[in-house]
Amino acid sequence: MIIGFNADEICERGTSVALLDYALGNEQLLGNRSIVFYNQGARTNVAEAIARFAAQVELVPYADHGNLHRLLLAGQVDALYTIKGGGRDGVDFTDVPTMVHAVFPTWPSEIHGRSYVYVSPWLARFCRGHAGQSVPHIVHAPHLTDDLRAELGLSSAATVFGCYGGAPSFDIDFVKDQVIPQVLDQRQDIHFLFMNITPFIRHPRVFFLPGTTSVDAKTRFIATTDAMLHARKRGETFGLACAEFFAAGRKVITYALSREKAHIDHLGADALLYRNPGELKHILMSFDRTMRADPTAFLAAHTPHAVMAEFREKLIAPALAADSQPLSLSGVPARMANTIYYMRRKGILPTPKAQQKPDCQHRADTVLRKAL
Repeated sequence: MIIGFNADEICERGTSVALLDYALGNEQLLGNRSIVFYNQGARTNVAEAIARFAAQVELVPYADHGNLHRLLLAGQVDALYTIKGGGRDGVDFTDVPTMVHAVFPTWPSEIHGRSYVYVSPWLARFCRGHAGQSVPHIVHAPHLTDDLRAELGLSSAATVFGCYGGAPSFDIDFVKDQVIPQVLDQRQDIHFLFMNITPFIRHPRVFFLPGTTSVDAKTRFIATTDAMLHARKRGETFGLACAEFFAAGRKVITYALSREKAHIDHLGADALLYRNPGELKHILMSFDRTMRADPTAFLAAHTPHAVMAEFREKLIAPALAADSQPLSLSGVPARMANTIYYMRRKGILPTPKAQQKPDCQHRADTVLRKAL
């Protein structure tokens, strides 16, 4: 069986990392052939990342969606996997069953393809009221054998808070403009280390490193830190960077009031939550360097074997089933589902919690699921 993987871009960010993991898992664990098709004209493509893909999987560039469609047919691809925001974007072919993996909150009426899942149970609950239609990212347990302290001139006794992610993702103003400057002024032993984050301060104890696709470089970066300082206003629908710090046994300090809370779901009791400048300052100033997170249960649910089993069950199998039909939600069911989703976005209805007993909201979603 040939499974195609559509990459709208190939870069250093989480969706590219996840797509490569799925493509490798599809070959190594499911026994299928993987071909990654990528948009060669994407402005966000990173040459280093493309080279990393090319070294591990079959890689085919395309110019536009029409070109992609022709390549899929010529290559006799059985099904196409695509990871994207979640809405209809033209990558949905009736003659090549399309498997959609949604990474952002999406209106239920935008559901399409032959199979459709979300990247985390939290996102599935937020969008559809139930966690079942989700396939998570693979998270690898890192081997922390080396760090960057000697290269950066940091002593073994220094306290280091670190973060990597998308360039604009460290975007909570009071963290950047108030708390970090105050902590630097009051504690000479505290340092901040960032990778691929847009610089926002000049200080001898704050380091901004360029982004990388190297697993070894990211592992050494995490090993240098004592905890992750996460400051993304919107939060995370999965949060692969948070997951990688957590997998290394690092506590993750994160904003409690973000709308998207998949990372907080993952971290559980190991999350160190702040709601305002005072709470964050207290966490940083009183941080105990001996504290470590316990990611045992999280890692067990995100191994390649565990995730690829879900990938086969929830994406490949329904897309290629003999009775498979294009997914579509319209009319009254679509209006009802969109209304519930809208009320969650506005905070009128809460996002259902994991293992929550069914209530009227869940029963309504159950009725709507039967329409799909």
